[in-house]
Formats: sequence, structure tokens, C-alpha cells
Amino acid sequence: MKKISKSLFMWSMLSLMPCLLLAQKNYVKNQARKAYNLQAFASAFDWSSKVLELEEDNIEFMHMAGRSAYEIRAFEEASLHLSRVMNSREARDYPEAYLLAAESNFILRNYDKVINYTQRMIDEQVGSPEQQNQAILLLENCEWAMEEWNNCSDNITLTKLDGINTSKSDFPISYSNQYLQFVSLHETISNNTCNCKDPCTFEMRWARLNTSVNQKDSVTIPGPTNKMSHFTYSTGNHRIYYSGFDCNKNDGAISAIYYREQQVNGGWSDPVRLPNHINTPGYSSKQPFLAAGDRPGVERLYFVSDKPGGKGGWDLYFTEIKDDRFGTAFNLGAANTAGDEVTPYFHNETQKLYFSSNSYTEGMNTLGGMDVFEIQKIDDNEWLQAHNLGCNVNSSWDETYYILDEENCQAYFSSTREDALTDNAEDPHCCPDIYQVSYTNEVNVIVKAYDNCGGDRIPLPGVAVQLNDISGGQNNTLGSNFDPDQTEYVFEDISLDLQLEAVGTKEGYIRDDSTGNTNIKTCRDTAIIIELYFKKVPTVELVTTVWDKVSSEIPISADELILEEFADPPVEIERRKVAEGALKNQYTFTLEVGKLYRIKALKNGYVADPEFGAIVNTRNLASNDCQPNILERNLYLLNPLPLYFFNDTPDRNKAQFPYNYRRDTIAKGDYDYYFRKYLTQEQGFIDSTCVDEPEDVSQLFEDLQKAKDRLDELATIMIQRLDENNSDGSSRFSRVNVTISGFASPSGNSDYNVYLSYRRASSIEQYMKRFFREQDREDYQDKLNVKVNPNGDREGLEKDVCKGPKCCSTYGVAASRQRRVEITDITFE
Repeated sequence: MKKISKSLFMWSMLSLMPCLLLAQKNYVKNQARKAYNLQAFASAFDWSSKVLELEEDNIEFMHMAGRSAYEIRAFEEASLHLSRVMNSREARDYPEAYLLAAESNFILRNYDKVINYTQRMIDEQVGSPEQQNQAILLLENCEWAMEEWNNCSDNITLTKLDGINTSKSDFPISYSNQYLQFVSLHETISNNTCNCKDPCTFEMRWARLNTSVNQKDSVTIPGPTNKMSHFTYSTGNHRIYYSGFDCNKNDGAISAIYYREQQVNGGWSDPVRLPNHINTPGYSSKQPFLAAGDRPGVERLYFVSDKPGGKGGWDLYFTEIKDDRFGTAFNLGAANTAGDEVTPYFHNETQKLYFSSNSYTEGMNTLGGMDVFEIQKIDDNEWLQAHNLGCNVNSSWDETYYILDEENCQAYFSSTREDALTDNAEDPHCCPDIYQVSYTNEVNVIVKAYDNCGGDRIPLPGVAVQLNDISGGQNNTLGSNFDPDQTEYVFEDISLDLQLEAVGTKEGYIRDDSTGNTNIKTCRDTAIIIELYFKKVPTVELVTTVWDKVSSEIPISADELILEEFADPPVEIERRKVAEGALKNQYTFTLEVGKLYRIKALKNGYVADPEFGAIVNTRNLASNDCQPNILERNLYLLNPLPLYFFNDTPDRNKAQFPYNYRRDTIAKGDYDYYFRKYLTQEQGFIDSTCVDEPEDVSQLFEDLQKAKDRLDELATIMIQRLDENNSDGSSRFSRVNVTISGFASPSGNSDYNVYLSYRRASSIEQYMKRFFREQDREDYQDKLNVKVNPNGDREGLEKDVCKGPKCCSTYGVAASRQRRVEITDITFE
């Protein structure tokens, strides 16, 4: 029976094991969820880790452990758990895991993992549009951080003040007269948190840093200092503002700003809580910093608050104090982001505000955690863009409480970086230490270039700049720079107490120079700005338009434009070839004021103006450094019109002398008569033994017809131009001048050919007059003036061209093309 009973007992216990194990799992899970929902992340991490010991693939608690580890700054553990979530089947249900894993590795400076996690999230389109955008911003911030570390300057020295730092929190308050004023959490406190249940005692201390980094004095402000965590003094040190805790009956705590005033006996008054528009009920306000205001008798109090109406998280605010009255609290919008902005410090001499932020949005980048930023104040509430102080101050951990010692080119701040002192093994980055950063006695010189057109200060790119040291009458070049796209140049690490000259040149602008100096008292990344203002070399914009000589409504694309300075001899300045096939008739040239120019247009097969171009006089133009003078010139080209004739003879009945009829200069008919006569000869050309190729004859008669059609068109255009009226109704033109050149074959002597040219030209004149009559423009006959250039055979064929039968000069195609006149010029006046 005993054996049976023992067996039954063992069997009963074994049957209960699954139930006990399930109960244990449920208990651990409930504890983890409870702690997580209460945001007790340290406890949540412990409990969720125990769940994973029982169920190592539970994605819910894997995410919970990762998120909790992230919140308690155990970033390696966070990355380990969250990366497992990302690689699970349920990864898309936990988009936060991608971001927190990337941010954890960003703190740890594992940038390859940051890029991998954010790029995966973007490529796989995990999460909401807001989370996607956050991933993009983090990826861009990571790229900025890598570039910042690669370009970290070596002219800054960083020193941890081990003689005054403790294993608890230490942060600087101010520096004056070789003494650093700082605050330390009291050594007796067991942790680094301050609230109503576990109050902290802060001690205000001083250290004379030029002789020793050991503390010289330790003074505890009388009163309930266990609830004070930040101090700032008014002018004369008669009033102290500080952060304190407001505690309710449930031991809940929020931060609030108070002040106390120093009494005659050396003590301090009771605390006075600042008004509700600063200490908004139900929300925290903390970290006050008092600075001089913009007007006499006014002080400005900067502080931090999570009150509604901000951009998110902790925001920076300021209020003005005059006669113990606290003005409206304004959000410092230019510095605030959706993240947290804390620990403001305003430097009166440079009008710069220093603060810390953990945001990588809205144009701000960080190296991780809280980084120190600088923002320049330019007006009452006008600020420039905030920028990160970079890798010589900031790390991937938290940097806060930045203050300046301009006299010694030094600054102080708190950091939780790797070598910070701590006795907290679970969170080695819990407690900030004070660091000193020493800057070199050098500054940057920024040379800015402007187009001074009308005094509008338009940034001017592409100026070549040289920076010279002209101290003591010398002229040493410190550097030069040029970039076609830049409007300003930075010359780095320029020594103090120098007299400088910046010289700038740019083609088309008058050289400019300006001086500056580095005789300054500040050395904290201060930049000296030298501005250069450029005026354009006085110019003229010449707009040249090329037209048909006959009708200004017909544009012509020139083959080539030639710009000359009109001198003896002319000086060619520019020869511009026009792209083949370009349908363009307007061309722009830049000229200098005070000179005489000539512009020409050339085109194959066309004849230019009789003056061969247009004169452009810029000698009497006024200088204009904003806009160039605009001059317009029209150029006219004429395509000579060849008109062909058969082997015509003079009219013997009209001969002046019976035996000199060959001197007849008047044709017996107009060109239409000769044209129709010519058309009847085509077959005779074909049958002639003088013709080698029938195609040459066909082309000759095709050109004959084209020329006649163009003559008709030309006569029509002449009527249209003569029809034009001025605004008062009077005729615009009183005369049309037509220049005709004659050509002939060498079968006759030169005198004969000269008179032959006159005779053929007269047929053209007769044709035009008849055309005017038929168009009811008889009065235009008197406006026609024909000028003849009889070339005879001076431009005819060589004598040995026709070596065959005598008919060559009659039916030979080459000789036939010489029997012509050309209309080479038409002008209207």
C-alpha cells in the first residue's frame, strides 16, 4: 500500500506540473504587462526577460523587453531584442521595433545597422506614413553624423574635470572671475532620481579652475534644498531662481520655478512660486536661466516646459521681467522641435542661445541623445536656424548645461559619455560629469559677395576671392577661393588681432575690396564677416535682328554674325557662327559703353546692306550698373534674283544710228515677253549638239520658271510696302530703288555686252511698271527708280569655255546661265 500511495503521489505531482508551469508563465506575463503599462520600464525589462526564458520566441514580450531596455538606456539589450522582432514573421506588426533598434544603434554608433534597419523599413514600407518619415529622417541624420565624425576638427581640447566631478550628477551653472559655479547631487543619495518619494539634495559649489580643479567652497542654500535642482542669479545676485518640485497628496511631483531673495542678514526669503502663465497648473516648468533683456531695466528669463501649445516634448520658453512683473511666456519656436529641448543658456555678448536637444527633425541633426545646439538671436523674437556644435562637444550620449568662458576661450558642459564617473553598474551612462572644452584663439572669416544692383544685396555666385593680411602695412595672402555656385567663402582658423583685406573679382563686374579685423574678445566659433559689393561693368545689350531686304516681315537666319570695333582698321571682337538649320533671326551681343561698333550679318547666297552692316554708337550712353542699356539694330540681307534671257538682239528700228543699232539700251518688250519667248526654245536646246546632258536643260528651264515666279512675288511685295502709311495717313515710302546687275556670254565684244545689259535691265523695269498698272497702282510707276550695273563680259565665261560648234554660245547651258541680269538690292525711302 505504501508503494502504491507513493506512486499515486508522484503521479499526482507530475500531472500538476503543467498547471503550475502555466500559472507561473501567466503570473510573470501579468507582472511584465503591468510594469510596462505603468511605464516602470526597469521592472518591465526584468519581467519580460523572465518570460523570454520560458518562451524564447514570444514576439510580444521580445518587443516589450526591447522597448523597455531602450527606455532604461540599455541600448545593446534593446538592439538585441528588437532586431529579433524585426526578423520575425510578425515584424510588420511592430514598426516601432525598426525605429527603436535603429535609434539604439545610433547611440552605440553602429551606423551600418542604423542604415540597414531604416532602409529595410523604407523599402518594405513598414509602419504609418509618420513612422516612414521618421525612418527617412533618421537615415539622413545618420549620414550627417558619419560625415561629422569624419570631419571632426582637431583644434579643440576636451578635458573631464575629475577633481570636482562625483559619481552622481554634476552640471555647471556659470563661470565668472576664474570661478566655476556648479551643482552636484549629494553623495548620500542612493540613486540619481529626484521626486517627492525620494528627494535629492543638491549642493552648489565653486571651483577656482586656474589654480586647481579641486573644489574650494561648498555652500548649501538655506532652506528646503532637497527639492532644488537648478539655479540662476539675477543681476547683483540678490535673487535666485530655481527649479523645485510641487508634490501632491499622492506623492506625485511636477517641476515648478521659484525664486528667493537674499535678506539683509544674509539669509534668504521664503520661496515664491512664479505665476501660472509660467508654471502652468498640471504641467512642469524647470531649468530657468536669467539673461539681460533688450531694454534697460528688463531681464529675460528662459525656461523649459511641457505645457500645452508647444511643438512637443519639452520646449524652450522665455518671459520678460520688469519691476517684478512677469510678462507673457513665449514659445521659442525657432529652436523647438517635436523632440525635447532643455537647459537654455543665453550669452549676452554674442546674443546666442545655447541649449540641448535630442531631435533630428526640422533641419536639426544630432550625434545621439541630447546634443548642444547654438542659435543666433537677431531681434526681439527673431532667430536664425539652430545648428549643432558638432563632434568636439557632442557625443552619441547626452550633453547638457553648456556655458561659456569667453575670456579664456573655454566652455563647460555636462555629459554622460563613456568615461563619465558613476557607481551605477546597471546604467553606466546615468550620471553626467562636467567637461571643459578649450577653443583655439582662431576664428573663421566669411567673405560674402553681393550684386549691388540698386542696393538690393543680391547674393552673387562665382566671385574669385582672395583674403590678405595687411597688418602693419604688409600684404600676405592667407588664402583664395573660387566656386561658380557659391556666394560666400569660409577661411578657417584665422589668427586673432589681424587686419584683413578681402579682394573679389568676377568677369563682367568691377573689382571690389573690403577690410575687416579679428580684434575680438570672443573665440567660441565666432565668424568675422566681410562683405563685398559688386557693380556690373557698364554694358549695352545689342539686339540684332536679320530680315529680308525686300520685306521686313520675312526673317532670315544668318550663317554668321561679325561684331567689330569700328576703327581704322576695324578690330574684330566676335565672330559668331549660327548652328546649321537653326531657325533664328535675332542675336544678342554685350557691348561696352563708350565705344563705336559695327555689326554684320552674312549668309551664303545673300547680299548684305550697301553699308555692309549697322553702326552702333555707345559713346554717349549713360552708365547703368543694374540693367544694361538696350539697343536694337536691324540687318537686311537680299537673295539676288537671277532672270534669264535667250539670245536676244537689239531693235533695229530704235537704233540711234543706222549703223550702231547694237548700242540700243531699250528693250522692245518687258521681261514677260522675253520669258515666254525663252520657254519656246527648250526643244531646240535638247536637239542641239552642244548639250551633253538633257538633265542640265531641264534644270535650266526649271530655274527659269522659278525666277519668273519669284519676280512676280517680288513685285507684289513692292506694292505692299509702297501701300504702307504712317500714323497720320501719309505714305510711308516715296520711292523704291532697284539695283540690277547684268551679265553676258563672251560671244560679243565688251561694249556690246554692256548695252545688252542695259537693254535687259530695261525689260525688268518695263515689267514692273506694267505690273503696277495691272494692280491699279499707276502712280507707283513714278516711284520706281532702277539703277543698272552693266558688267558686260567682265564676269562672263572664259573665252575657251565654248570649244565646240558656234551654237555653244546660243544653246550651251553654261553660256545660257550667263545671259542674265540679277536684282541685287531693293531699298525703300
